[in-house]
Amino acid sequence: MVDRQDFPWAQLTPPESGYRSILVDADSPWNFFWARKQGSGPCLLLRTNQKFEVSGRSLKGLDLEIDSDGSAYLLAITLISELDSDVFEYFCRRLVSSCSRCLNEAEVVSTLLLEIERWHDFLGRIRSGLTLEQRMGLFGELTFLRRILEFDTPASVLSKWSGPNGGSRDFHFETAEIEVKSVGKGQSRVRISSEFQLDEYDCENLFLKVFTLCDSDIGQSVFEIATSIFALLGPVEALVFQSKLDSVGAVDLSQLNRDSWTVCSESTFKIEESFPSLRHSRISSAISSVQYRLNISALEQFICGDELLTSVLKGGT
Repeated sequence: MVDRQDFPWAQLTPPESGYRSILVDADSPWNFFWARKQGSGPCLLLRTNQKFEVSGRSLKGLDLEIDSDGSAYLLAITLISELDSDVFEYFCRRLVSSCSRCLNEAEVVSTLLLEIERWHDFLGRIRSGLTLEQRMGLFGELTFLRRILEFDTPASVLSKWSGPNGGSRDFHFETAEIEVKSVGKGQSRVRISSEFQLDEYDCENLFLKVFTLCDSDIGQSVFEIATSIFALLGPVEALVFQSKLDSVGAVDLSQLNRDSWTVCSESTFKIEESFPSLRHSRISSAISSVQYRLNISALEQFICGDELLTSVLKGGT
């Protein structure tokens, strides 16, 4: 169990029956509570008038329980192993933040259940840490994020970083979507993680941005580039940014300070009908999951100048 006075469950002594709870956020439109009951671990409780069903959901490390206090329904999300309490706190805060943008209780329940299903993946990323490929990928996304801050307000730009929220591509603008990849010097193959990433059927303009990163003592780490972005944000935007970092497994940024890179080159590709990719709109519905590697050194004919990308972004912010 985490030994912190500010730990949400630190002052909650379990009652003999039922839950002892405190409201998570008085300004939230939804009734989330930090809660405890006898013989159980830390719990996040949602009180709602919306009836819902959670049977058949098997989640490692979490227990879901439906109850009622006579006037409302209760969904209790309880951590089974208190060894994961610190990570569970991060997860709960991210969950509450995600639900704060919902317009009604039905949407809250839907969002909450979707986030719960991602718990095991989230926990796995925290335990194992980010791989080198994931650290380089995040460095590229943050590099692009910092650049586009000059086009719009921080709040608006952060809302366009859609990858951490489950978007098909990393960035979503009104007139364009951008998938960002990073490779090391001398490498030319990038991993495409789904059949949706390079399928232009559902967006006006789709770009693939590839950064080539070089190891450098005078470069930046993920920690340093994230810190430079935090310096440009207000308190509310900083919470949104941290939530997105949490979603990609970068909960403890201090652990992402050992690599140092500079961008030694970059290319922008416009995804057109003739661009070689596996597209959801063109493959059999019987194929449910696709991953593949793309050799960018063979795609020179699809390179476009950054002037086109910049023009599209300025027109779509």
